[in-house]
Amino acid sequence: LRGEYDSRDSDFWKYWMDWGKSKTGNALRGKFGVGRAAILKASEIRTVIGITRQERSRDHLICGYSLLNACDYDGIRRTNYAYFASEEWEERSIFRLHPEDLIENFHDAFNIPRLEGPGTCLAIPFPFDIYNPENIKAGLIAHFLPALLDGRLKATVQVNGEGEEINQQSIRNFSSEIKNHLKNRQPCFQAFKTNPDSFIDFLDEYSSVDPRYDFDKFYQHGHFFRLDSPRLLEKALAGDAYNDEKESLLNSIKSGNLTALRVDFPIRYNDGSLEETFITAGIKQTEENEEGVSLSYRGGMAIYDMNRSTLRGYHACVFADDPHISKYLNACEGEAHKSWTKDTEVREELERIFDNDTTYGILDLAKKLFVSIEKWMNQRDEEINTSLLEDDFSVDLDLGDSEPESEKNA
Repeated sequence: LRGEYDSRDSDFWKYWMDWGKSKTGNALRGKFGVGRAAILKASEIRTVIGITRQERSRDHLICGYSLLNACDYDGIRRTNYAYFASEEWEERSIFRLHPEDLIENFHDAFNIPRLEGPGTCLAIPFPFDIYNPENIKAGLIAHFLPALLDGRLKATVQVNGEGEEINQQSIRNFSSEIKNHLKNRQPCFQAFKTNPDSFIDFLDEYSSVDPRYDFDKFYQHGHFFRLDSPRLLEKALAGDAYNDEKESLLNSIKSGNLTALRVDFPIRYNDGSLEETFITAGIKQTEENEEGVSLSYRGGMAIYDMNRSTLRGYHACVFADDPHISKYLNACEGEAHKSWTKDTEVREELERIFDNDTTYGILDLAKKLFVSIEKWMNQRDEEINTSLLEDDFSVDLDLGDSEPESEKNA
């Protein structure tokens, strides 16, 4: 939270005070407030305390929020929330915050590290038992594994004043415990828990190849495609002109080596600006045809609630890391960043930001990439039903947009 704090319209106050108000149009603060509500629900007393160091002034600020039960008190109806502040500046409709000496007390009481630069630290008093260090580590690894492995995300789990950084080495040390502490029961994570080291090896190797750059010029099993417009791969690459690329990709997949792809395409905004963006992907056979993990990632975060079943015998992941495609797919993720969908609310958001000519093909391209590759490889003018990957690349995916049963996401 780096915005100014002396205005009711600042990011700081919008975070603390705009409960129930739509956040549509601001991807940085979220659209539905689900992230903030999740933090409150983690506390047995439904409370969160935040210490912020501002970017401009370097001032430290402390604020807090509690959800209460609405009640009548002395004949006055009291609302269901309370702010941690000293008093209200009525003329500005914001609160006067506590002085910095009180912040020092909170640092000591909650063992909060001092902020060296701008940013925000949230303290959750009386967290539920499920939020123990082992479960937190397992959840971080499952949901942010690529970003943790390549260092984009710096995460530390602190216990009794001792902090453990979740990085490439510590993930390896903890991998055998993931199955005991990861609570998400989605099929992709069930496969991950069965053999976490295999999937970690896969993402580690993918990070070393790094298809975000000119990997295809030095990596034997790297494949690059440039589309004039974003659409399903089997439609964009249909025809005999792409037979050599098709055969090369097939040979890479069947070789047992990691196969990496990058697909570039344009994206047009409503203001008329046209930008180049891309998605990347990695696929590799598992050892002894064990169950593979199929996940999509945006900015290193897992989007996990799209495929009803995993690719049999393959680890296969799609990655959206470029800022333009990340902004687009963020608008497709609904309330909880679990899946890429195309419901009415998503359509309205996409049409508000992007030009229709390049908008709707992007979702199909990103969401159905591996199904599209399989269909493309099976395209033959002379034998429509020939399966090039009959036994080697068996895909069994349900890409419907219906929500799974709620208990799967516990």
